[in-house]
This record gives sequence, C-alpha cells and structure tokens, in this order.
Amino acid sequence: MPKDPTVIPFFVIGNKVDLENQRLVPQTSVEEFLRKNPEIIYYETSALDGSNVNEVFASVAQNHLKV
Repeated sequence: MPKDPTVIPFFVIGNKVDLENQRLVPQTSVEEFLRKNPEIIYYETSALDGSNVNEVFASVAQNHLKV
C-alpha cells in the first residue's frame, strides 16, 4: 500500500502500435488527452514485436518505488 493512497501513478498503455494503419483512436486525441492530464504516464506498445513492453514494466516498477 502506498504511503499516501491518494497519490497512485496512473498509466495508460496503448497496444498494437505495430498496426498504426488500423488505429481507432487518433494520435491527436491522445495528445489532447495527455495535455489535459499531464500526470498520466502514457506508452504505446506492441505485444507482437515487443516495442516499449520492457519500458512499461520498468516505469511501473520505478513509480511504485517512488510512492
């Protein structure tokens, strides 16, 4: 349990970045959402080719240790 349960890192993970041409959420919508919510940590990943998967796990672990 975090020291302060009101301060929990929030992550948004977009998968299937390898299928850019089939994107359902436009990149501009993502960028706008992140501008309005700067505290959110965002990654785009691909389970197929492993893009950013290790980075996500490392970031989750690092943020957990900070809290």
